[in-house]
Amino acid sequence: MSEKILLVEDNPKYFKMLKKLFENEKYTIIHTKSGKEVFQLLETKLPDLVILDLVLPDVSGFDLCEKI
Repeated sequence: MSEKILLVEDNPKYFKMLKKLFENEKYTIIHTKSGKEVFQLLETKLPDLVILDLVLPDVSGFDLCEKI
């Protein structure tokens, strides 16, 4: 079983690059563009690591980080 990474990134270019990088290292990627979905994914998918964009369209990444 591979480790799961929750990637919170709204920029398609950065998402594609990071996804390829981590999948090449055999990680499973869980993705969202929305900060509002983060807590649902944390509970349902149980990621091992969260990589968080600090500038999201719906919420500050800093605020999300504090709540996590």
